[in-house]
Amino acid sequence: MKPIRSVLFGACLLAGLTLGAQDAARPPATNPPAPPPPSAVKPESSKPDVIVSAKTAPARDIRFQFDGIPYSDVVERFAQMAGRPLLSDTNVVGSLTYDDPNAYTYNEALDTLNLMLAMQGVMLLEDGNNL
Repeated sequence: MKPIRSVLFGACLLAGLTLGAQDAARPPATNPPAPPPPSAVKPESSKPDVIVSAKTAPARDIRFQFDGIPYSDVVERFAQMAGRPLLSDTNVVGSLTYDDPNAYTYNEALDTLNLMLAMQGVMLLEDGNNL
C-alpha cells in the first residue's frame, strides 16, 4: 500500500502547487476606492438639468390699466410697451375701461387686447417686427 500513499501524497502535493501557482498569478487584492462624500453624489434622474433664467422665460412687463381711454390710444400705448412700430390706417371708435393688476407677457397681452378689439370689429396683427 505504500505506492498508493505515495501517489496520493504526490497528487495532493501537485494540487497544492497548482493552487499556489494560480494564487501567485492573481493580482493582489486592493481596497476598493472610497465612495465620494454625500455632498458630491448627484442623484440620478431621468430628466436633464434645466436652468431657467430671465432670458428663457418671457418677461411679464405689460399691464392694462385703462379708464375711458380711446381705443386708438390703447393700441398706440400697447405698441410702445411692446417696443414695436404701429402701422395703422384704421381709427377705432369708442373708449376702453379695463384695469387688471396682473402683468402679462407680450403674447398674453396681444391676445387679451385682441379680445377687447374684437368687440369693435378689429384685430391687431403682427407683421414681422410691426404691429
